[in-house]
Amino acid sequence: MTRTLLLVVLLAAFAGGAFAHEVRPAYLELRQTGPDTYDALWKVPGQGENLRLGLYVEFSAGCTNVTQPRGSMANHAFTDRWTVTCAGGLTGGTIHIAGLTAT
Repeated sequence: MTRTLLLVVLLAAFAGGAFAHEVRPAYLELRQTGPDTYDALWKVPGQGENLRLGLYVEFSAGCTNVTQPRGSMANHAFTDRWTVTCAGGLTGGTIHIAGLTAT
């Protein structure tokens, strides 16, 4: 009985809490406004007051920004909005999220 009690006490003393990586998803919205033109909205979690998570949207080589991203911080999230043109549309192209390997 003493051994069992000692084992239980030792296990309780050395049992650490389990920690998991928090889940705070990013959000990408694309709205087609013309045959090859899209409005993009990219929302990523904030890290503190005015810091953002280092995730960025990269379109295929045939795409160019019509407007520069306009960013704002609200409710612990950073939001970019911009317009992009992709010759021939998005079909067959890729959208890459840079920085995912660092999360």
